[in-house]
Amino acid sequence: MAKTKTLHRLILIPALACGLLSGAASMPAAAGNGGKVDITSDALAFTGDGKRAVFTGHVRARRKDTTLTADKLVVFFRVRKTKDGEEKRKASHFVATGKVKIITSDQTVTGQRAEMDLAKDLLTVTGNVRVTGRDATVRAQKFIHDIRRGVSKMIAETGGRVHGVFSE
Repeated sequence: MAKTKTLHRLILIPALACGLLSGAASMPAAAGNGGKVDITSDALAFTGDGKRAVFTGHVRARRKDTTLTADKLVVFFRVRKTKDGEEKRKASHFVATGKVKIITSDQTVTGQRAEMDLAKDLLTVTGNVRVTGRDATVRAQKFIHDIRRGVSKMIAETGGRVHGVFSE
């Protein structure tokens, strides 16, 4: 059975490309901008209750100047009923796994897993994390980025160390 690429255009991940790592000053303003996210994958499955969309195989999600690639991307939805009985779905968080890479205009983050809590604007990347910018590369086991506060943390494993190389 041949793999077929399917393009899924969704308006569902308002913070995926909020400039996840593009600098503290621009992040809070960008986080609420929403917009279309184009997701390409080999396959897409929805759970019966409509609370999860699972993209698998060569996943690529793009919004504005940010691209996320991974082996798998699971988007979790909150479902609520409107006054007229219609169901509305809103993404609450997503988890990307397997060779995760997040590329912005000025930084690249790689790891084995990335989780984005959309309500808290909190990105966590784990598993041999590498953050590369124009003038620096930092490695650790965990990267946490608070988009609202514009604060990032790199955390080593127990007994391990964070390693950074910085140029002038």
